[in-house]
Amino acid sequence: MRVTGYGSRSLTKAEKNCYLHSGKLEFLALKWAACEHFRDYLYHVPDFIVYTDNNPLTYVLTTAKLNATGHRWVTELADFSFTIKFRPGHANKDAEALSRLPMDIDSYMKLCTGNEYEDDVKACCVGVSAVSNDSSLLNVDEVSIGPSVD
Repeated sequence: MRVTGYGSRSLTKAEKNCYLHSGKLEFLALKWAACEHFRDYLYHVPDFIVYTDNNPLTYVLTTAKLNATGHRWVTELADFSFTIKFRPGHANKDAEALSRLPMDIDSYMKLCTGNEYEDDVKACCVGVSAVSNDSSLLNVDEVSIGPSVD
């Protein structure tokens, strides 16, 4: 099994106003991914498998308990031949990691952000240039960053 792509989006304003429980959100994600985001890839594929960590989603195509929106989404998905298989979250870590932000994003961003001085950057470039066999690949004079702080 090989990942061919990941997709993500935020809810629209209208979707935020509707009450969508986790099952409906997963169903919406499936509909969006197949019918919109990856449609060009999936439309001509004979069949494919969708793995989800939401077990109720595996029954969505065969249940009779759908509202009008659910029936409309199933109709849109009818263009594709696919099966939905359950995969527990602990076995689906690659997708799970992408959907989880660190708990305190501000302190995480401070760890990832730093102020670098122009002289430090130039020194690094000179070092890389000296190690490189073809020093013409790196022109230190073209390094440009904001004003240096003294």
